[in-house]
Amino acid sequence: MNQKKIFETTRNATDKSLNFTNSMIEKSKKLRTPSPKVDKIGTTVGSCIGAGL
Repeated sequence: MNQKKIFETTRNATDKSLNFTNSMIEKSKKLRTPSPKVDKIGTTVGSCIGAGL
């Protein structure tokens, strides 16, 4: 009985940790790719600076 309780507690902690890790991975994927508007602004600014140099 006691081993089952320890197993369940450990499994719940592992599941929570895994869910948290997966949610952070998904959020980081969204941060890596800017929106099209931001991407266009960055390209324009980079092109202007590159042409100026």
